[in-house]
Amino acid sequence: MGPKRQLNLSAESSATGSGSGHTQLMRSAGTTTSITTPAVQVRRQYNDSSAGLRIVSSDGKTFYVDLEIVRAAGNRLLERQRIKIEEGHADVIEIILHNEELERSDVVLDLLNLYYRDPFPHFNSWDKMMHLRQVIRLAQSLDSQATLDTISATLQLRLLENRDDRNWPFGTFVLSSTMDNMQLCSAAISKARDLSWRAGLNPNPDDQTASFRLISSNDVAFYVDRAYIAGHSRVLNDMLKVSTGSGSSPELRFADLELEHSSVLELLLDLWHGLPLPDIFEHLFPFPAFRLLATLEDVQGCAIAIRNASNWHWLGQSDLGASTPLDSFVQKWSAFDVASWSMKDFRNIPQHFTLALMRATIAAKRPLWKDTDWKTADRVKDSKADH
Repeated sequence: MGPKRQLNLSAESSATGSGSGHTQLMRSAGTTTSITTPAVQVRRQYNDSSAGLRIVSSDGKTFYVDLEIVRAAGNRLLERQRIKIEEGHADVIEIILHNEELERSDVVLDLLNLYYRDPFPHFNSWDKMMHLRQVIRLAQSLDSQATLDTISATLQLRLLENRDDRNWPFGTFVLSSTMDNMQLCSAAISKARDLSWRAGLNPNPDDQTASFRLISSNDVAFYVDRAYIAGHSRVLNDMLKVSTGSGSSPELRFADLELEHSSVLELLLDLWHGLPLPDIFEHLFPFPAFRLLATLEDVQGCAIAIRNASNWHWLGQSDLGASTPLDSFVQKWSAFDVASWSMKDFRNIPQHFTLALMRATIAAKRPLWKDTDWKTADRVKDSKADH
């Protein structure tokens, strides 16, 4: 396998065909890509022995293709026979492929169709989506950049078509991540958040419609399709591989009473399935926002939370003293004064954010009022930037 490539979405590619509809997709640099959508897809046979190149797949299937077509599309495919091609030592150049996964006949066939600018295949199942992923990987290994650009442009077009297939945004996300295309990944995620469904997620332990069962620490079972686990958690995916390989039932049981509770797993699985965050975050106050954003390593967001702190402080009448237990906050003090935090907040907020906030507030008078919030926020950003 060759190195992964960053797709250049400003490069122009096109597809042509007879009797086809024609759709143009605007690209980031103002150019357009033409995608052909014929009424009937005709699969090429690649059986003309007069063609200049013979390709034998890993499962023994022979394809006769035009040498110039492959030369333009797949540079690395010809490296093995470069001398014969340059010196014209053979009437027909033969290339034998060996990779049993990426170079079998069905994958090679789809890739050659893309080389010839044949219509991009339609697929409506996860298996077909994963097959296209293999085609992408083979195109990457052969340095077929124009073909990858065509795939990228077609995926963008499919996203814009408002397809009803609920698996499409997630499938596009998986394919885009295979191509290291962050723009397409973002577009797919945005599309997924418009959906209001819970496919593959069901707290009913008797429902056997999904592939794997996740059991929370409080014994609530969630049935989840394998594709969502593979796409979102390398750790869980590896654990499932061990589980299925040992012949045991395909399930994972969690033990952490806080992090792996059903309420936490349900929110996480909702996000995996493209559902929006719940409305509980609509009225998020400055300090809880800072706590969440620090956990997410979001320096800019933490600065915004501090700037909106105003006179936000812990409610109550008591002040700092020996009688104040460490497991509670110090009442009447600013929530952004580290000395006022409870031990739980002190442990949960990342240490480098805590230290940055402490240094930023050294010169400030207690409590931290609005006129010091901007300076405090800037000091936190400056301190964190050096971490």
